[in-house]
Parts: sequence; C-alpha cells; structure tokens
Amino acid sequence: MEKLIPLINKLQEVFSRTKVQFSVNLPQIVVVGGQSSGKSSVLESIVGLDFLPRGTNIVTRRPIIIQLTHTPYADKAWAEFTHRPNEKYFDFSKVKEEIDMDTNKLCGTNKDISPTPILLKIYSRSVVDLTLVDLPGITKIPTGDQPHDIELRIADLINKFITPKTAIIMAVCAANVDLANSDALKMARRVDPLGERTIGVITKIDLMDEGTNALDLLSGKVYPLKLGYVGVVCRSQKDILNQKTIEDALKSEEKFFKTSSVYYPYSSRLGVNYLAHNLNMIIVSHIKKNLPEIRSQITCLLFQKDKELRALQLFKDDSSNESQLILNVIAKFAAQYSEFIEGKFVKETASELMGGSRLSYIFYEVYNKILNDIDPFDALTDEDLKTAIRNASSLRPNLFVPEMAFEVLSKQQILRLESPSLQCVQLVYEELRRIVTEVDMPEFSRFQNLRKKIIEIMYQLLTKSLVPCNQMVKNLILIEDSYINTYHPDFMGGATAIFNVFDPNAYAAQQAKLEKFQEERQLSFEEVNDEDSSKSSSKKKQQQQQQKQTSGGLFSSWFGGNPSRVDSDEEDKDENNLKELEYAKYRNDQDFEINKYMQKNIKPVHLPNMPSSIRATKEEMSQNSPRSQMEIHIIKNLITSYFNIVRKNLNDLVPKTVIAMLVNKTKNQTQRELVQQIYNGQVDLKELLVEDLGTVKKREACAEMVKSLKQGLEYLNEVRDFYFDEEPIKLI
Repeated sequence: MEKLIPLINKLQEVFSRTKVQFSVNLPQIVVVGGQSSGKSSVLESIVGLDFLPRGTNIVTRRPIIIQLTHTPYADKAWAEFTHRPNEKYFDFSKVKEEIDMDTNKLCGTNKDISPTPILLKIYSRSVVDLTLVDLPGITKIPTGDQPHDIELRIADLINKFITPKTAIIMAVCAANVDLANSDALKMARRVDPLGERTIGVITKIDLMDEGTNALDLLSGKVYPLKLGYVGVVCRSQKDILNQKTIEDALKSEEKFFKTSSVYYPYSSRLGVNYLAHNLNMIIVSHIKKNLPEIRSQITCLLFQKDKELRALQLFKDDSSNESQLILNVIAKFAAQYSEFIEGKFVKETASELMGGSRLSYIFYEVYNKILNDIDPFDALTDEDLKTAIRNASSLRPNLFVPEMAFEVLSKQQILRLESPSLQCVQLVYEELRRIVTEVDMPEFSRFQNLRKKIIEIMYQLLTKSLVPCNQMVKNLILIEDSYINTYHPDFMGGATAIFNVFDPNAYAAQQAKLEKFQEERQLSFEEVNDEDSSKSSSKKKQQQQQQKQTSGGLFSSWFGGNPSRVDSDEEDKDENNLKELEYAKYRNDQDFEINKYMQKNIKPVHLPNMPSSIRATKEEMSQNSPRSQMEIHIIKNLITSYFNIVRKNLNDLVPKTVIAMLVNKTKNQTQRELVQQIYNGQVDLKELLVEDLGTVKKREACAEMVKSLKQGLEYLNEVRDFYFDEEPIKLI
C-alpha cells in the first residue's frame, strides 16, 4: 500500500506535465509570509539543505512546488525538476542556478512575477514525505524595476493558492513584530476566517527583546488557530554569511529551547523537526479527508474532456464520412436557426433580447410606434389645403368641399407611409443576418471554412427573399393609394365631418363672429340712400331675423348664401329695383358733371400683372373668413379619418407580409438551399472540412489532459487502504 503524500505528489507531477490548467485542487501546504519573516530559512531548515536563491527584494518570483520524498537508503540527497526530466542534481548550488534561470526565462530580469509554478522534487533520508508550495514574499512598495502594481499581483497569486479548501496555509510570522500587523495572518483570515486550516510558524524567537517572550503567541491567546503555532529558530543573515550549516543551525535551535527557562517546558513542541512531523500528520489527515472529493473531481473532469475529445476526433478519410458530416451540420444549423427565431434556443435570456423577440420588438415597438406618431399634416399647411381646394373648384364656386381636393391630398399623404414600411423590412433583414451569425455550434469552431460557406449561402438566401418582400410592401402602399374608399365602415364621411364643425362649444363664438361680418357688409347699402336709412335699417333687421329662422343661419352663410336675401312678396322686390335704378341714374349724372371738370386731373387705373405662381392668400384663411376656416376644418377631419384607416391597415399587413415573405420563407428553405448550394458539384467538400490551427492544438491539449486524468485515476484506484505511521519518521 502506498502512502498518501507520495500519491498526491504523483498526481501533481502527472498534471504538471500537461501544461494545462486543471480544476482539480490537490491538498498541499502553501507557505505565506512577508519578505523579512524568515520564510526561506524555515523551508531550508525543513528540507535540511541550502537550495533556495537568496538576495534583496523579491527573489522567489514564481511558485515553487517542493515535493519531499523520504528515501531511507539513499546515501546522498538529490533534486529533480519536471521541466528537466531524467536529470538529477546532487549539487544544490546548481539547483539555485536552475531556479534563477528558469524564472528569468519566463519572467525576465525586471523583477516581474508569474503564476506558472516550478515543480522541484527532493529525495533525501533526512526529510519526511511532504509537499510545500513556496510563494513570493508579501511586499508593500515596488522598488527598482518592479512593476508598479506588484503588491496587487502578489496578493492575487497568493489568493489563488490559498483559496481552495484543500490547501493548508502555513503563515510565517516574525516574533519581534506585532502579530496584529502580520501580513500572512491577514491574508489567511480572508479565506479562512475561522482558522480551521491555518498553522502559524513563529520565527526569530531568539531575537526578541530581553524580558519578553512568545508564549502568548504560541498558545494562541493573541490570535487563535485550530492547528496551533510552532516556534522555530533558524539561521540569521550573519549565520548564512558565516556559512553556518543547516545541521549546525538545527543543533543550536535545540540547545536554545532546552536551555531557556521560558521555553524549556514546551521544547518538545518547538523546533523545525517538530514542525516537519506535525505538517506531515496534518497533510496526511487532510488528504484522507479530501480524497473522495478528489476522485469525484477527476472522474467528472475526465468524462467532460473525453466527450470533448470525441467531438474533435478526426473522421475517416473517405467521401461518405465527409458528406455525412456536412449533412449533419446543415441539419443542425437549420434546426437551430428555426429555434432561434421561435425562441426555443436562446442562451442568456436574462441579459438581453435575442432571436425572434428582437423581430417582435421591430414590429410593435419601432414600426408601430413610428407609424402612429406620423402627423397626417406634417407636410401640409393651411395654405396648401386652401390652394388645393381652390384648384379643385376651378371656375365653379363650390358649395361644399370638393371631393377631388380630399382625394388628391389623401393620396399624397398615404405615399409618406412607404418609407417607414420599407425601413421596417430592412431592419428585419439585418436582424436575420445577425441571427445567422449568432447560431453557434461546436462544428463551427472546428471547421471555419464550412461556417463561412453556410453564412455566405444564408446571406444570399436572405437577399434573394428581400427583393419580393420589398415589392410586396410597395404594392400594399400602391393598393391603398390607388383607390380612396369613402364607403369604408370606419370612415367618418362628409356628413359626420360637417356635424363636427358644429361643435356646441364653438358654435356661439363662431356665430358672433359671423354676425359681425354680416353687419360690416350691410354698411355699403346704408350709404346708397341716406334718406331711407332708418327704414332700410329696420327692414334689414327684420330680414336678418327671418333669415335666422328660415335659412339655417351659420350653415347658409358658409355655403354661399347672401346674408341680405330673404323671402318677401313681389311688391318689395319691385320697389327695391326701382330705387336702385333711380339711384344709378342719379350717380351717372353726377359723375358726368364731375368728369367734365376733373377728367384731366385723374390718373388712369391699371390692373396688376399676373404673377407666375399663385397661392391662397392669408386673408382668405384669416379669422375674418369663416367659410375658409370651415372648409379647412372639414377637409382636415376627412383626411385624418382616412389616414388613420390606412395606418391601421399597414400596422397589420406589413408585419404579416415580412413574416410570410422573409422570415418564414428563409426559415423553411434554409436546409434545402444549403444542400443545393453545397452539393452542386462546384464546392470542394474537403476544403470545407479543413481544420484551423486552433482546433488542432485544442485537440492535442484535450488528448493530453485525458491521458493525464486517466493516469491519475489509475493512481487513485490503486489506493485500497490508508494508514498513518504510529510514530513519526525519525530523521537520520
């Protein structure tokens, strides 16, 4: 039966060879500490060898996974690197050089860091089976050539290793520094707030001020940890310069604790040897606890990668397999394209609208709203309306609004709906092109040429369907514009338009204006005969009263009635005619007498030249012209009523036309069109199935991962029982 630590070491070695990031978190001890906390000295004391590079600022710039293997029958310790297989290092100064060289090769010489680890295996009879991860020391301020964000980058790197629950955190703290300011414990607390998987290592106990001790720290009174604290005394910088060996340093440490009156009672639980054996027991127990989960993770990951590898496997080199593969891709694409439009195959539905919902948005949130916001008189002024009415009247004064003016103006406004309708078709066309590119399948990432060909054919199909769809929408506008159906049940008609003019609220005010207008017209008759002014005035009032009773008042005046004409007997008519003749004769006689004396002093009267363009005058449309206001009001009501009917029809028919002739047509013809275009004898099927370089690399990496996972699972299956050494391994 194998031990658990070597089992984890094998898994780490197998996984590190793939050069691919695995989601399997193996149990390991992660060493965290500041730059001056003595972290490197503790690691070298545990190993018993001087193998880590030393210097100023950051020396460890890459994670170093140190796998310690106890070899009781080895005469001499040696080291191996996974990036240099079959090469043993018996001179550990060469190990330092190799660490520096491999670090500079990846990180450069500018003190940059990298998360890619170095896997170092050390075989010795002086070590216990253990796996340690040495990380860069925590720093605060960048110095020299260090990047300005070095503190954040180191913190992110440390968090990456200590966050998994399978990691044991070994926080190295100096005894001569306040524990509350320990960077290592601060980072450990963020991921392990209860201190369940953190062990504290107190260094530099021998450098504490006289009269002080670390008993409160070691007992956990300052900051308790479930795995406790271990105090150690390692080589100082002076000892290193004096080339004091680690073996001598361990003897000095043992002597210090046994001769100290403060630490002597606890000397059996202090020192590097106790720390190494304690770490061995902790990691074995932790591995046993997490081994079922590790097995489950590897099995699940193996299943996923094996399935992915089968999808990326090369097919047999014959035409039948090529043809079958392309047909499968075409059928799958056609199905997903249809499902995408129908809303059955939409990913990330909570983030944004996709597929058919965007088409619905175009119809009912964009086109419908724009059509409803169009004013029927955006491009028509009152002058335009009055001019059209006069043109339609021609030489004949009209009693009512001419029907021809209403028809011409309505057709003109209906044509304004063509542009937004065609824009709606274009928006749907662009959206369908977008859907074509959004359909994603594993085969598309593998065969880029096939993907490009399918998209090209779909674009051609959409463009081919766009032409008749545009023509059909134009025909809808042409149909609406070709005949003005005044018998439509929703059309208000002329009678309703006239009744709308007689609004009870506006009738009184309009009537008052009309009476004032009529009174001004009667002034000319009062000047004709001053002698009969009183009699004529009383008769006119009677005529006005009779006119209100018999001729309808406002309606009669608006439709061309003479306000002075009333029903009377023949005598009144004859009398008025006689008086008018006498008055005319009198005026002619007077004019002749005046002209005899003033003809030479009177300037001739000339009519103005006819302008090239004539429009209705503003005076005709002013408030003093009730007839003009009435005509404009009526024709506006008629145009608005019919324009709303056409707008309602287009809001219903344009979306139906687009869906039938563009959306459904392309959806139903996708598979047939793709098969016809690809299998027309002019397309090289092998060219379509050429894999890109990224797919080839992905398949190779996936195959390597599957191989490593299978090997790791074999190692786990070999473990049938677990046991712990009842006694710690004695270091020779």
